[in-house]
Amino acid sequence: PFHGVDAGGCVVPGEAHVSFGDFDMLLAYFTTQQASRSAPTSSSPRGVDGEVVMFRALVAKYLSAADAALLATVSAEPLAALVEAVVAEADTVIEAVNQTPLISAVLSAARFVPHELNAKGLHLLRVLLAERMADERRELGDYSNEALQLREEWLREGVLRLDFAKYTSSQGTGNALLDDVLRMTSASPGPAAALEFVEREVVHVANDPQYALHVDTFHSVIKVWVYDRNVTLEHGPMHFVPGSHRSSRRKLEWLFERTRNNGDDITMEPSIRFNRNNTPAILAAEQLSAIGLGAAMPVLPLTQAERTIIIADTGGLHCRGMAMEGTARQQLRPMGAHNDGGVKRLNPFRIDEF
Repeated sequence: PFHGVDAGGCVVPGEAHVSFGDFDMLLAYFTTQQASRSAPTSSSPRGVDGEVVMFRALVAKYLSAADAALLATVSAEPLAALVEAVVAEADTVIEAVNQTPLISAVLSAARFVPHELNAKGLHLLRVLLAERMADERRELGDYSNEALQLREEWLREGVLRLDFAKYTSSQGTGNALLDDVLRMTSASPGPAAALEFVEREVVHVANDPQYALHVDTFHSVIKVWVYDRNVTLEHGPMHFVPGSHRSSRRKLEWLFERTRNNGDDITMEPSIRFNRNNTPAILAAEQLSAIGLGAAMPVLPLTQAERTIIIADTGGLHCRGMAMEGTARQQLRPMGAHNDGGVKRLNPFRIDEF
């Protein structure tokens, strides 16, 4: 179901309980990831030509000379040359992205666009452009002093810990303060209604794929958890690499190596894993250090709060912490699938004037 207290769970006919973990999902993919020029169509009302104009305009407006230099340093491809290469392939149909033209896929919220131009930095271009557009929305946003005071920490860390009592109403739903912080972190309109929370139990299982360090997608994604004060490292809380939600040179270098060849582990997984070995956070510190990134740190509740709201940008490297098989961790999550576990995901390339 997508709504109510069972949203996101697996309902089995005849079973009394709804499962929120330890079940498999069947996913379907196109049999080929190759691009073709057959029947080029655009799902956008602007058409391919209009999207090319939009693409050029967005790159020109939001990416600075420093950004261009950063992309060229990592990919060895000048930004201007990459833009022209994308334009030249604009109407190439990408089977894996709903059979849309390349330019439409590039400007969509699709997690990954499989194309040979990733060897020249196409994925990195999408990552950096989405980030810069979000930065401007956040800069232009009208926020409370509370949210503004948290902005520096958010941009530096990618994770916030807030006292549940301060950021919720007497009924336990998100209040105006929380809504404003979520607007700031997401650089979006935020929740359409006050967040309602529902109990979710995480039971640790052997070889849980959530143990693998990963990023959810190429752009900022805001998710919310609530931990009780008794959650400890032994419960396997979320681990997060501080600052990895931002497009540093080191992160882009890692992403380039992971995405340049359009490997099956990138095109067919629901997220981009840190490596092909699905290494968990506790074992990845040395590898992270080798590429210039910090260690994944456990996100634990505030010591002085009965409950802690955790807001994280899962466009950064994160994972579930490991724990003994069978260990249960109680937490609250936003109710309903309409909020995507925190703030509803929007197309990061949206812009009113186009």
